[in-house]
Amino acid sequence: ATPAPAAAPALASSRPAAPALDVSARRLSIPLLGSIREARSYPLASPAGVAVNLPHARPASLQYGDFELQRGGFRSVWVRRKGSGLHVRIFFQPSYTPTLSLEAGELSVKLREAGASTSP
Repeated sequence: ATPAPAAAPALASSRPAAPALDVSARRLSIPLLGSIREARSYPLASPAGVAVNLPHARPASLQYGDFELQRGGFRSVWVRRKGSGLHVRIFFQPSYTPTLSLEAGELSVKLREAGASTSP
């Protein structure tokens, strides 16, 4: 009997997994490994966004790269190595205001329409 041909090796995806995005809640999250100690954030004006430096962290479940989102008010995300840590830039539509949350294990940004009330 002739042996069956070997299966072709699985090809790695050319696009890394994107950050978790809950479109209906306008919330983006990036799971982290390492420490959030000494993390710093600052606003970006043009295009609208927020940048976060995490000198002691790295992404937990996604690769470094640039991610086009174009959903839920978010435009794109950069996830890049900076020294031994991580640099993230989250870009969004200018009609939204971001709320950044940084906890052990997760960086998240929630968008609300500029001028919208924050009370329930």
